[in-house]
Amino acid sequence: MNVSHMAPLVRHFLGRVLRDTSPRTPPDLGRFLGRSDVGPYGPGGATATVVSVSSHGTDESGCGGEVLPLGLRFELFVDDVEASVRFYGATLELLPPESWSPDGYVPLRAGAVTIGVQHYTKLPAEHHFNRVRLAGPRGVGVEIVIEVDDVDRAYAFASPEAERHRGRIEPLAERSWGAKDFRLIDPDGYYVRVTSRTA
Repeated sequence: MNVSHMAPLVRHFLGRVLRDTSPRTPPDLGRFLGRSDVGPYGPGGATATVVSVSSHGTDESGCGGEVLPLGLRFELFVDDVEASVRFYGATLELLPPESWSPDGYVPLRAGAVTIGVQHYTKLPAEHHFNRVRLAGPRGVGVEIVIEVDDVDRAYAFASPEAERHRGRIEPLAERSWGAKDFRLIDPDGYYVRVTSRTA
């Protein structure tokens, strides 16, 4: 496939990413991920990693067909925002911005991972996840998967904290598909698998 027409778009995308100087990475992210190439953001500094860029043909609408996924985040609707912030900070070092309020949406970040939390009563009545839908168990049928460079270290970090912060943890285990992982259940019942990278 000839993708030479993508060069200007990729340059534009990379220029935007590399100019992004917002402080989204906690200073100790490198320690948690077991990486020395991730450091703190300094004034006017930024770190960016582009994993892949894919090309899709032009669609018939005439609007172009280039799709560049920029990221992925999960938004969890919870009973107690402060409890969720404490749980994810203590177990996975996902940290909120310096100034945040339990009355609004709170993004919890580390590296490329963002899990947002918000109290379910803050959703508008017409939202898909209305009070009736959220009356039962949360996160049914969804497993959030977070890859880390050092899963043993991540487990050692999370295991004493999960129950202390109103959650649960399942043991670290080798899986038949070649990965090693453990599972966290947060205070609302959302299920998070923390796994080694697979080839």
